[in-house]
Amino acid sequence: MTCSSCNKQRADLHAKKSRLKSDQMLYLCSECIQKKMEPRYLVIMYGRDKGIDAKVVDIIKNRRYVGEDILAKEILK
Repeated sequence: MTCSSCNKQRADLHAKKSRLKSDQMLYLCSECIQKKMEPRYLVIMYGRDKGIDAKVVDIIKNRRYVGEDILAKEILK
């Protein structure tokens, strides 16, 4: 299986609830759990739904996601 955040094949995946959406279950590797990573798509979806709040700002400022920079136009409607 692959990690929901870094998309790498890992043997040490753990089922965890997302910090952004508690009803969303993720399979994260130990490294992503330690770094408090979230999937990029989930950060964007949460930002669009709830607005840019402290959770989203913290994740974006500290690059707690894998992938390209998240642009304001991806979050703002």
